[in-house]
Amino acid sequence: MAPPTKVTEADRDAFAETLESPTTKGGKKPPTLPDGTLLGGTYRIEGLIGHGAMGAVYRATHEKLRRTFAVKLLATDATMGVDHEATWRLVQEARTASAIDHENIVDVTDLGQTDDGQIYVVMELLKGEDLDDRITSLDGEPMSNEDVRDIGGQMLEGLAAAHEAGVIHRDLKPANVFLSAKRNSTRVKLVDFGMAKALENESSVQLTRSGQLLGTPLYMSPEQSRGIQVDRRSDVYAVGVMLYEMLSGSVPFPATTLYECVLSHATKEPPPLGDRRPDLPASVIEVVHRCLLKEPEERYPDARALADAWTEAWQQADVGATAASNTARLPVADLPESSPKGPLVAVALLGVAALGGGLWWATQSGDQPNEAVGATAPVASEPEIATDSESDSDSDSDSESDSEADSEPDVESAAPRMVTIVSEPPNARVTDPEGEALGRTPLEVEATDAARALRVTLRGYRGATAEVGPDAPDTITVELRRRPSMRNRRVPMLAPR
Repeated sequence: MAPPTKVTEADRDAFAETLESPTTKGGKKPPTLPDGTLLGGTYRIEGLIGHGAMGAVYRATHEKLRRTFAVKLLATDATMGVDHEATWRLVQEARTASAIDHENIVDVTDLGQTDDGQIYVVMELLKGEDLDDRITSLDGEPMSNEDVRDIGGQMLEGLAAAHEAGVIHRDLKPANVFLSAKRNSTRVKLVDFGMAKALENESSVQLTRSGQLLGTPLYMSPEQSRGIQVDRRSDVYAVGVMLYEMLSGSVPFPATTLYECVLSHATKEPPPLGDRRPDLPASVIEVVHRCLLKEPEERYPDARALADAWTEAWQQADVGATAASNTARLPVADLPESSPKGPLVAVALLGVAALGGGLWWATQSGDQPNEAVGATAPVASEPEIATDSESDSDSDSDSESDSEADSEPDVESAAPRMVTIVSEPPNARVTDPEGEALGRTPLEVEATDAARALRVTLRGYRGATAEVGPDAPDTITVELRRRPSMRNRRVPMLAPR
């Protein structure tokens, strides 16, 4: 049998899931498996990759396949022994991730128990970095559009597979999005389904038995922070926060305390992404802001709808960029020519000057263009010059008249079509997809060729969307629904005690 492979520093950096802390907390001690330990008669432990408050991850080799895996083992409580709640979550993670079976979901291959009764999970060993590390390394700078487009798209494909399998993640954050290096490309893997919930077994209880709130506040939807029932749209909100952070370099609601963070997500509007990144395509900005709407019914219904919108938004940006590039590269010969009147008038004036100057001017103009030399002919040719000039002038006049006559219908047809937006109640604020205020209802807006989703908001009412495009009616009526009073809402159980 080959000796165990030494775990390198690179293996530790390839730790598939970021744990909470390098040291244990709350009286728990990290599990210890000596090198060479054989689990289930199959997996030979080769070394510790990393450990934290919830447990440890080891590198192991399958005895028969000679393939390396990651083995996740829970920490135990120093006084109470096995944490049954954490054990249940680990089993839940294994079963959930294994059932989804998608290339953008971490592959869980086995579930077992040690001789002393501890549960362990075997999963693929990922090498690379998580999204949190990537964002941190940029020191507040946004990621490139190409990386955000690719990573966001893969992340949404994995989440869409989970949603289609009837599973919501409930703890989406950069630390749970792993960027695995695969043959000079990046393969995105969603990890840590320990908080995931099957939709057919929904419950309004979001707190653990120990009173901890499930999820990470910086990326938590308003409804999840209030401890009420969540669905796929809560995951959509968390993805929106991550997309916002990748594109801008900062989360929409940075906070110094837990209570401030949760309150911001529940009550504040995110700063317009277009203000931080005015170079971003409007279609992409619109998608991100829709994810961050407070009311779940106003967001995308699930990850599949969001993935389709994300792809379409970037495709629209590609079309716009291609059109702009083609216009910039248009040859001069293809551009509309200016009226020839200018050069002809100059030649005619030169001819008049030559006639007034006499034969000396003609003898000194040997290097002048042929038209200028011809213009210095004797007086006998003057009628020809005058005739040509007048003819050109007349022709130009006729051409201008015809051009003006022909252009008049085009000017009329090119006049923008206006659509009136009214709201019930009136005086609602209307903003464009980039968050720029257009005015208050009733409001006339231009119906552009490309459809736009304009937001209509009024304090005390739930926001709505008015679709304005070439097929929109002359008048769009938006009925706003009153928001429930904040006094009737559940207060998050996160205030300092």
